[in-house]
Parts: sequence; structure tokens; C-alpha cells
Amino acid sequence: MTRTVWRIYRDAKKQRADVYHFHDPELILVGLLLKVSGKNVIYDIHEDMPKEILSKRYLPSWSRELVSWAVGKLEGAASGQFSALVVVTPSIAKRFQEFIAAR
Repeated sequence: MTRTVWRIYRDAKKQRADVYHFHDPELILVGLLLKVSGKNVIYDIHEDMPKEILSKRYLPSWSRELVSWAVGKLEGAASGQFSALVVVTPSIAKRFQEFIAAR
């Protein structure tokens, strides 16, 4: 996954686009790097990742709450940096209300 993320970042930079739009939480780092590079970045949030992590069977049950909390914090902190957010449900919109209202 680490190599793929860096490859996506490198390929995105080669595109020289004015706007980048992503929806995979795994690409938050790529989005932040593009934003730091002066690009407009849109984060399309179509899933409640912290909630979904709680049911991921590939994670040990003892770690799910901690991972869920960490992902929620990361996603929340990063979302304040992006140019725009797209949310698809009222419950997701509520999680990001402070960032949506600030725009």
C-alpha cells in the first residue's frame, strides 16, 4: 500500500491538474501533499470510515476502537486542509459540519 500511494502521488504530480478529486481515505496523504504543493484538492467522503473500521474482521478485535479513533482524528484534521469536501449522507455531513460551514 505504501508504494502504491507514492506512485499515485508521483503520477498525480505529472498530470499538472488544477484540481484533484479523490475518495479513498488511503489517499489522504496524497491529497495533503498535493494541497501543500498549491493544488486544489477535493475529498469525496462517501463512507463513514471510523464506523466501518469497527466491523473489519481483518483487524484484531482489541484494536478496532483505537484504529477507528485514530482514523477519525486523521480524517478530521486533514479535511480542514482540503479545498472542498463532498459528503453523501446527513450523518457524514454532521461529522464534517465544522469544515463544511467554514467554506
